[in-house]
Amino acid sequence: DRFQQVLDGAGNDEETLNYVWQNQRYLQPTSLAEFWEMRAAHGEAAIVAGGTDLALTVNKQHIHYPVLIGLEGLVELRRIETTPAGWRVGAMVTLTNLLDALGGDIPALGKLLRVFGSRQIRSRATLGGNICNASPIGDTPPLLLALGAEVVMGNADKQRVMPLNEFFLAYRQTALEENEILLAVQIPRREDLFVGAYKVSKRRELDISICSAGMAVHRDGQNRVDEIRLAYGGMAAIPQRASHTEAALLGQAWTEEAVEAALPCLNKDFAPIGDLRGSAAYRVLLAKNLLRGFYLESTASSAFDAIRPVGTVSLRSL
Repeated sequence: DRFQQVLDGAGNDEETLNYVWQNQRYLQPTSLAEFWEMRAAHGEAAIVAGGTDLALTVNKQHIHYPVLIGLEGLVELRRIETTPAGWRVGAMVTLTNLLDALGGDIPALGKLLRVFGSRQIRSRATLGGNICNASPIGDTPPLLLALGAEVVMGNADKQRVMPLNEFFLAYRQTALEENEILLAVQIPRREDLFVGAYKVSKRRELDISICSAGMAVHRDGQNRVDEIRLAYGGMAAIPQRASHTEAALLGQAWTEEAVEAALPCLNKDFAPIGDLRGSAAYRVLLAKNLLRGFYLESTASSAFDAIRPVGTVSLRSL
């Protein structure tokens, strides 16, 4: 067909694509400079990363996009750069490539990505797209929040860096300003942290979370918590850290008694909704059990199996 002929003619990502069919246009730049020019000329254009979510709005909701700008040709957004401080992951890095590159260095991330969607979806979906989609039940944000990740955003004139914890503003709303896009995600290298990631769903793969969590803790020489991040998905309108619970544990001895004493703080942190996947009370119970499980895993205890919620994917044990 005509579309295939144009793609065959383009040959590779190094050639700009400008495909027009009837009342729809698809543009694919090969550099950020070219992208900003296209964005200025087509301010109404929808931005396409991997397209795994946008495609659903087309074939399920029948939304028509007059102009689409694809980012797949932007090689600078598909790079993963390693530094002594950590990793800078381009927003267009696919989850498959992210798994191959960092799955060994960040075991919790590798185990999380292996149960993300399906192999086909992971080969299209991008890290930047999963973040910018700003779904309250996105799989990667809770773990990235626990790892202390930052996002790099920019427009044609400037770039800025922001903690991921400040990026999500409201349901499906982010801190991206007009004409900004997400350029990269910066993940600190912290081998001194104990990190856990969890997902509760009815199926192991190809399922939406009922509740998910990413957790990280560091203890000093006296077994006191001097750093902790507890992030949840499916508990609020955005992926969100449990700030009250973190505060209750910070400075305390890392013991089962301290964790149990902090659990009621989760009721202050979250007021989840109930839906077909689970009631609000069930989600709160899951959140508490996942924190209990994180503690038990951090102390190499096998007792987590006794409280594991049905359907939980404990990503440390895959």
